[in-house]
Amino acid sequence: MAAIWAGIDAGKTNHHCVATDESCRRLLSRRVANDEPELLELLTDVLALRDEATWGIDLVADRTRTVNRLRAQLTSIFPGLERVLDLTNTGPLVLLTGYQTPAALRRTGKKRLETWLRNRRVLRADRRAETAWQAASTPACPGRS
Repeated sequence: MAAIWAGIDAGKTNHHCVATDESCRRLLSRRVANDEPELLELLTDVLALRDEATWGIDLVADRTRTVNRLRAQLTSIFPGLERVLDLTNTGPLVLLTGYQTPAALRRTGKKRLETWLRNRRVLRADRRAETAWQAASTPACPGRS
């Protein structure tokens, strides 16, 4: 039996589904409202094309939600670091696996932080360490360390 692949781009109010066969021929392309009966009808229609379907999900939306949650959490703990890190890249995420607070970064120091990042194969470890250490050394509020 020929396989089909179905992918859904999930949105707040509407979703779009595309189903293709093994030769990438479009079997179905439909926009549906974010409504349970409509979604169930769409699933029924996709499954009617073939007995078995392989589903793709919208990983971009999941990644965006995850990065936004991480930003919100980091802003509440360490706003200076959140401002200088691009959390869509791997290097800053590696940094956060070991250091989440200004005090931890200050205790470690620039050189040890750079070595720690380099050992984890973070690109431009020297610049990342400098940026993070500067953020940790700058008081979040005037008169507060």
